[in-house]
Amino acid sequence: MQSYQPRTRLYVDADSLRPGDILSLPPAQTHYLRSVLRAQPGQNVDVFNGRDGAFEAEITALTKAGAHLMLKQRSAPQEVLPKIALAFALLKKERTQMVVEKATELGAARLIPMVTERTQGPAVKQWKPDKAKAHAIEACEQCGRTALPDIAPPTPFKQLLGAGGILLYADEMRAGAPTPKLTRADNMWQTLLIGPEGGWSAAEREALKACTHAAPISLGPRILRAETAAVAALTLLQLYSV
Repeated sequence: MQSYQPRTRLYVDADSLRPGDILSLPPAQTHYLRSVLRAQPGQNVDVFNGRDGAFEAEITALTKAGAHLMLKQRSAPQEVLPKIALAFALLKKERTQMVVEKATELGAARLIPMVTERTQGPAVKQWKPDKAKAHAIEACEQCGRTALPDIAPPTPFKQLLGAGGILLYADEMRAGAPTPKLTRADNMWQTLLIGPEGGWSAAEREALKACTHAAPISLGPRILRAETAAVAALTLLQLYSV
C-alpha cells in the first residue's frame, strides 16, 4: 500500500490566484524547493496567498536562476476563521516565537503582542513584526491554514481593556476554579489575555476584575509558563465554545 505523502505548501505574495496563472518564486523558496526538497519540474505543490484559498501548482521550471509554477485547480477554499484573538504579554525572543507559531497552528485569527507592567524592556525591543509574520507564515504552511493571522503592533494592557468584544483572561491566582461556559458569538470577538512572566500585577488584576466584559478562566491547578498558558487557553476556548 502506498503511503500518503502530504503535498508541500507554500505561501506566495500574490494579489490574486487563478487557474493558469504563472508564478515566479523568490530566491529563498527556489532554494527550498531545489536544494532542500530536491523537487523536480513536473511535481505539484500547493500555494496560497491568504485570500483566495489554496491551489495545486505544477513546477514548470526549477533552476538556480529561479522557479516557476503554473496554477491548476483549487485544492482548498479560503477558510473563515472564528473571531478569536490572542493578546499575549511579550516574552523573550524564542518564547514569543513559539507563541506566534502555536497560536497560528491553533487557529487564532488575530495576534496582539501586549505590554504589561511586568513586561521586560528587552522583550519589547526584540519584537520584530516582519519576523513574527514569517513565523506565522511557516506555521500556516505546516498546518494547512489558508488565512494568515492579523498581527497587531505592541499594545498597552490598558488599551486592550477598552476594546470591544469579550475578554477572557488566565489568572494564576484562580488555580483550580472551574472554567466558565464560553459563548461563541458570530459577530463578536473573543480575546484571550495571557499575562507576563511573574503574572499580572495587583493593579492589572483589579482592572480585569472591574472590567464588565472580562471574565477569568482556569487552566487547571498548576502555574503554567506564559507560552504554555497561551496554547492551553486557545485549546480550551475552541473546545468549549458553543
